[in-house]
Order: sequence, then structure tokens, then C-alpha cells
Amino acid sequence: MITDVFTIPFPWVETEEFTRSESISSDSPTVRQFIGGPENRLVQVAFDAIGKEKAHLNPLILYGSPGVGKSHIAMGLLGLLRQKYPTGSYFKMTGGDYVRQHSLSANMDSEQLKRSDASASNKLRKRLDKVDCLLFENLHELANFPNAQESLVQQFDLLKQRNVTILMTCLDHPTQDNRFSERLTSRLSQGYLVPVALPGTVTKEVMLRQLAHTLGIDLTAVAAKRLAESFPYPLPRLKSLLLDISLHIPDNRIDSETVRRFIHLKHEKNRPTLQSISTLTARYYRMKTADLKSASRRQSNVQARSAAMYLARKLTGQSFQIIGKHFGGRDHTTVMHAINRIDQAIDTDYALRESLKELEAIVTRQTTRSP
Repeated sequence: MITDVFTIPFPWVETEEFTRSESISSDSPTVRQFIGGPENRLVQVAFDAIGKEKAHLNPLILYGSPGVGKSHIAMGLLGLLRQKYPTGSYFKMTGGDYVRQHSLSANMDSEQLKRSDASASNKLRKRLDKVDCLLFENLHELANFPNAQESLVQQFDLLKQRNVTILMTCLDHPTQDNRFSERLTSRLSQGYLVPVALPGTVTKEVMLRQLAHTLGIDLTAVAAKRLAESFPYPLPRLKSLLLDISLHIPDNRIDSETVRRFIHLKHEKNRPTLQSISTLTARYYRMKTADLKSASRRQSNVQARSAAMYLARKLTGQSFQIIGKHFGGRDHTTVMHAINRIDQAIDTDYALRESLKELEAIVTRQTTRSP
């Protein structure tokens, strides 16, 4: 039995303010729960405490990379609060919404503001004056708008005075983002910051088994373990992964051999080609692809050609002979010499090392397709 994985059954409450399209992105029953492991233990702590220690957790800020489930958790916590306090008023907005509303009011003079009771900016202020809980998503969208940040600080203080519960989501640790003002950072640091990480291997195994059961797929334990080890995906992409595999099997059974074949096919499909490497390398060094294959001994051409050969060997595993043939019909010793020269220079040439790292990332990003 796996004991480190926990499940939070979020009590999703749908209202006029939060329609199904806003709060739930899938009809799968898994959207009504959060599956976590040791990597997300603080989410469990927040869930257990949200209704008991509101002052200590205010604001509660969930931060992490895209796709880890921040919005899903935030909406689940909001549902928990609605269940505990059904007569309260709840409101959801994004950083982008706030920037737009602040810009509207900032461009009006006092007389215009008095006359524009129906304006979106006035509606927002009036709405925030009445809420008991605010869900503020995508806080990072305020990063390059100092005036909107200052406005939020003032609004933040007013909400805190009224003991309004504030839930927030952000891409990065907000108090370590130097694009936020000191005043805003000081308000954020008073709350409870919860990092949300991609699920670990054991957690993904549990997710996969549950998803497979929901989808009517017979997924063996060994297959689930191998998939969990091979794909660092969050829940929605794990579901897509299972559906993708199911298209390649005659029945609904996914075993270890099925997974092995799928991983092999996926790696082959995502493997860069010599043509894509030469095209992207030429573009990176601002030259024509023909220059990489020419007999030119210009230093810039030689450097770009050597980098392309080095990445071709590393990313495709093709023989020196095939690589040489692609790059202008050169023999295998010329390719070996170019690659060895790059290998020797990487350790001491920082600029070369960083440029190769950047170029490799470009090639990988252009040729990899997610399931």
C-alpha cells in the first residue's frame, strides 16, 4: 500500500459567480479532487487549516509553474470556504483583470469617475467592498505595472481590515520577484505561501491507476510505474498520455511491453533530424543552410558547422559517415575532428558552452511534440 499519497476531496460549489466553465475544465470526476504526495504536503496543510486559522493563512498564495494545478487547488479551497460559510460573498478575478480596471480608472478624472457609476472600474471597487473572500489569480500579471501594484496594496489593506479571506495564485515565489514593489512584497510575505510542484513518481502512479480505472483501461502496476518514471507530467497531460496510448492498442489493456513500444515510438518521433538541426543552426548563426554544407573555411562558417555536427551526433546518434554526408559530403574523420574540437573547448570556453546549450534547447523545443 502506498501511504505517502493523499487525496483531497474538494467540495466544489457552483454559483452564478463561478460557472462550470470557469471552475471545472473537465467532466472527469478526478477534477473534484486533488491527488498529492510528499512534494505537495503543504497543500494538505492549507486544506486542513483554511477554515480554522484564516488570519494566519491570509493571504494564502499558491505558486508554481504552469500546469501543476494551482487554479484547481484555489477553486477547491474556495469551494471549501463556500461550504463552511454559505452566506458569504465570493469573487474571482485575475491580475490581468485588475490591470485593465486600474487603467480605466487611472485615465478618468474625478468628475468622470463620479459620473461613471456604471463603469467597470467602479463596479469592481463596489464589488470588492462587499466580498468576504477574494480569489486573485495570476498575480504575476501585475509584475510590470507598478501603479496597479500600488493600487492593489491599498485595496489589500482595506480587505485585510475587513478580515476578507484572500486566495492568490502566482507563477513564482512572489516575495522573491524583484518586479514587485517593496510595499506589495511586504503584504504578501504576511501570509502563507504554498509551493505547488509537479507530482512525484509515486504520486503519478496513483494518478495513472485512477485515471485508467475512470477511462476503462486495464493498466498494469508495472506499466503505471514505467509511465510515471518516464513522463514528468501533471494530471491533465497524464490523461492525454493514456488516451494517446489507447489509440495504439487493439484492446483496453496497457502492459509493460505496450509502454516500452510507445516510449520507443515517441522518442523516435521526437528525435531531431539532421535537416532540422542544420536549418535551426544556420538560423541561430544568421547564415544560410547552404553555408554549413559549403567548402568555405571562414571562421564563422567553420564554427557553425562544427556546432551543427556536434549536436547532430549528440541528438540523433547518427554515424560520423552519415553526418559528414549531410554536411557537404565530408568524410568521417573530418566530422570526428570537428566534434572532438568542440568537446575539448566546452570546458574552458564559457561562451561556446552557453551558445550550444541555447541552440540545443531551441532544437529540442522545435522538434518535441507533447502528447
